[in-house]
Amino acid sequence: MFLIGVNNFGHINETPSQAFDGIKAVIKTFRENYPKAKILVNGVFPFEESANSPKRAQVKEVNSLVAKLDDHEHVFVIDYGALFLQPDGSISKGFMGDFLHPTAKGYQIWANAMLPDIQKLMWKE
Repeated sequence: MFLIGVNNFGHINETPSQAFDGIKAVIKTFRENYPKAKILVNGVFPFEESANSPKRAQVKEVNSLVAKLDDHEHVFVIDYGALFLQPDGSISKGFMGDFLHPTAKGYQIWANAMLPDIQKLMWKE
């Protein structure tokens, strides 16, 4: 399972295309080393409190690119980011205390959502 890409926006200020190139390279390398593995790639989580943040638009853009990596055989892309959003699109401090990293409650919500998907992948032929 991979959750990668958000630091490309915050720490090195890449464009969505540049972040996608990095994500794609990691997945390619992993696939070369583990050709039979099933890989669950998480969409980049939304961050910053406001739904109107320019960074949110970048996350949506990179996630639309990352979704194209899903081949339904070895690479499976699922975006769980909406789980952290309020009806108005903002992020609750209860889910991400710093509007970037999940809280214990946020991790539990994410884990509960991923578990059935991981179980399906483990038994998928």
